[in-house]
Amino acid sequence: MPPAYGSDLGGVFKIGRMIVVQSAIWYLWLDQEFIYVGEEGVVEAGGQTQRFGFDLSVRYELVKNLYPDLYVSLANPRALHKKSSESYLPLAPRFTSVAGLTYRKQYGYNGSLRYRFISDRPANETNTVVA
Repeated sequence: MPPAYGSDLGGVFKIGRMIVVQSAIWYLWLDQEFIYVGEEGVVEAGGQTQRFGFDLSVRYELVKNLYPDLYVSLANPRALHKKSSESYLPLAPRFTSVAGLTYRKQYGYNGSLRYRFISDRPANETNTVVA
């Protein structure tokens, strides 16, 4: 199993009685990135990679038991020891977002309406094909 090293710095902040904010700056280094080759149905070694990014989450209590929330993540995934123009990581997300509206009580029915978004991302190492 190849080594992976990461770190993050963040916090959880409560603003007033109804807003909760969570944020983090993070970094991840992998000694070996494994890449799935869909046409051949195999996994191959891709070399050393690094990612760094920022995550932000906000939840607000509109009225008792009703909570809109938002989560966004920005990342910069790159292969190391390659030319800059060939250092993209295929299918590694650069921007993701999840949000929704949740109704939650201590007892009884609970529900949520949510969306999930992943932005366009490179489908190959040179970013000439976009997923």
